[in-house]
Amino acid sequence: MNNKPYFNLIAQLKYFPFSDGTTFLAGTVGAGTAPEANIIDYAMPGSFEKLNVMFGLGGGYLIGKHMVIGIDGLYYTLYSQSAGSSTDNGITTKYKNMISIYGYFTFYF
Repeated sequence: MNNKPYFNLIAQLKYFPFSDGTTFLAGTVGAGTAPEANIIDYAMPGSFEKLNVMFGLGGGYLIGKHMVIGIDGLYYTLYSQSAGSSTDNGITTKYKNMISIYGYFTFYF
């Protein structure tokens, strides 16, 4: 992509409140010029040269010997381009917010 450097920095902190070693609460923060892979479908290529940030909270709970149920919520602020504006070139550029909430099951052996 035009030989330009892009970066992502993400930090995650997990807290394990029970002695099972699996149940956890997690906090995540990140910043970078390349959006995370799971939101590239929602952002246009112009997003890759601007600073994007995210943060999230989540957790997982051990519900069986080999199964964890969890939920994660992520909040993104990302640079976006959208067509249809009355600007000179027909493109508006601004930051947009996106919230992602999803539940999951994890099976392990």
